[in-house]
Amino acid sequence: PYKLLPVEVCLITSLTVLKLVRYGMEFLMDAVSSLVSLKVLELHDNQLHDLPASARCLTNLQRLSMSRNWLARIPTCIAGMVALQDLHLDGNQLTVVFPELQLLTNLRELNVQANCLRFLPSILTALVKLAVLDASYNQISALPPAVGVMTWLHRLSLKGNFITELPTSLHLMLRGNINTLDVSDNGLKSPPPEVVAHGTDSMLDYLRRIHLAETSAVLDLSDMALSYIPSDVMRFFQIRGIECVGLKRLILDGNEISSLPNYL
Repeated sequence: PYKLLPVEVCLITSLTVLKLVRYGMEFLMDAVSSLVSLKVLELHDNQLHDLPASARCLTNLQRLSMSRNWLARIPTCIAGMVALQDLHLDGNQLTVVFPELQLLTNLRELNVQANCLRFLPSILTALVKLAVLDASYNQISALPPAVGVMTWLHRLSLKGNFITELPTSLHLMLRGNINTLDVSDNGLKSPPPEVVAHGTDSMLDYLRRIHLAETSAVLDLSDMALSYIPSDVMRFFQIRGIECVGLKRLILDGNEISSLPNYL
């Protein structure tokens, strides 16, 4: 297969769709910037390490797929592609999401699954049109509380990371458009597995109840299919002498809890 984009292609300035999939391509030439009418550029399954800086001139581009290449960082030229709606960077070796990504205010889908990301930056909250965020199979151990304000998300996938606790701020998504929150294969402790098994609404409702208890000192965990007292309860207790104080009321009706921990 070709390893370079034929220069003749770059002369077709009216081109709107360009697919160079499994092309054996190691780099993209600067002349690609002449394709100013381009709306779809598919470069997945190549050997690309970067994009040329001149590619930032592709201001009409709406879909860019660079899945399964050799990217160690997000090409900085992407920040100039202000019309982008779908950005697919899955299956690379990305370690960070650079701040300039917040300039892509038309972005509707961002796929960064199967990379080496250790965290999601708060700058993603600037992407107010984002409906789908897939960060599955990375190395993320915690979420920033700011993610909770992204009530415009329809699907948030965090499957296969190292997250043990979801921030209570995620309960804010109950007010929005979320229909899928996938946190499977994380070893979550908060919310507990029984709650996670009941799906997105159950998880967000659990986080809402924890959040309310932080100000009311009343924790209502009734009818949540619990078989044990979640570790979240412990956060409300402070030791004063030999007395544990924190919660005024703990409501556990409608569960199947057979024993209580010693601190209760």
